[in-house]
Amino acid sequence: MKIPSIVKTLSASYVVLGFASFCLLDCGLRVIGEGPLSFSPFKTPSRTPIYYNVRDFDKKQARPQIALLGSSLMMTALHGGDAAYTNLSVNPNIHHSSQYFEKTLTETFPPGKQAFKTFAFCIGGEMVSDAFILTDALLTGQNQHLSQNIAAPFKPKVIIYGIAPRDFMDHALPSPAATTVFKFVKRMHDLSYLDDQAYATLNEKIEHLFEKISFIYAHRPDLVYRQQALAGALIQAIRHDPAIEAQTVHCPLHIRKQAYLELPEDTGINEGIIEPPEATEPFVDNTAEYKYRYKKYNQKQLDSQFGFLDRLLALGQRQNIRVILINMPLTQDNISLMAPGFYDTYLKRVKTVARSRNAIMLDLNDQSKFPKNWFGDSAHLNSRGGMHFFKVLTEALASNEITRKIIADSIEAPDLGKIQLDDKPQSR
Repeated sequence: MKIPSIVKTLSASYVVLGFASFCLLDCGLRVIGEGPLSFSPFKTPSRTPIYYNVRDFDKKQARPQIALLGSSLMMTALHGGDAAYTNLSVNPNIHHSSQYFEKTLTETFPPGKQAFKTFAFCIGGEMVSDAFILTDALLTGQNQHLSQNIAAPFKPKVIIYGIAPRDFMDHALPSPAATTVFKFVKRMHDLSYLDDQAYATLNEKIEHLFEKISFIYAHRPDLVYRQQALAGALIQAIRHDPAIEAQTVHCPLHIRKQAYLELPEDTGINEGIIEPPEATEPFVDNTAEYKYRYKKYNQKQLDSQFGFLDRLLALGQRQNIRVILINMPLTQDNISLMAPGFYDTYLKRVKTVARSRNAIMLDLNDQSKFPKNWFGDSAHLNSRGGMHFFKVLTEALASNEITRKIIADSIEAPDLGKIQLDDKPQSR
């Protein structure tokens, strides 16, 4: 008599009925699969820098010989350096190559007037694990989520990877799964082989378990995108204004600042523009930020990230991609915030791993070449400093016998009837 009573009570419960309906819907969507639903990593509610980066990469017709990897240290040098070189505004969301570096390489390395081409996967907060994931997912062949724009699998001949201690140990990013790069790439590339290393905290492990169990939970970015797309279509229908579109931000700055508080990872295509430098570039004290990033010495995280460095270099060996590591310039103020002896330990381990994998490491953290006036804060070069960095980098590559041959061999002999070297800066 009790069993029917319990069944009757449960069947009348809105909670139970709601859960059962959710399970049926979840199972139905799982059966349908991603294909018919047109899910895509490019249909995302969060337009992070990596979103724009991969989207631009997908549109490339040519195959650059050199891929650039690195965190914001490399990214600010690239964007600021090109703004200083061209004396034009640079939009980081569509600017993913270094015009100035390409120019210095073309002028320095044989066979002469054949132009070098680069593509930059330089993302703010990029950890070593991110650099490995990007290389594995995008730089070793055609990804099924990419279009057919690239005629052959994209594989650069050289990777130049700018590294710094924060890339190996950052209190703000305690696990590989915590980064925007990981969250975006896992939607377009199977990263399940990294499950044991990627999820460090209990919350991350529980969330990942839910993603495995529930199709809806795993695809919540796709569903949020659909909701936003419907809302956008409704607004356009009401306003009848063809100028309104989702990529461009139209709202006043004070409202946009509030939006950043709610969704800081979403950036419009027209935001973050870098202007050419003024006569005097300001210096910002960001030591408070790096005190937090260096807050806790995390041996487990350090060992994990060095494991990813070894994986990256091993992948380069297997794919016949030469990897050149660049130890990025830092101010002494920044280094002094690290735990005693950490910087020396980091540098020694990088050299050891590089040597074991037949990779090259060039140390550009030289305060005689990069005094404080080249910096915009304790870690990042200012715009003129970025331009100076790529000049110094080119000289370092040319003066080292091994790297000189690597760079020279990365470009095919020119067709003398097709050479076109345009020294005029181009707007980006």
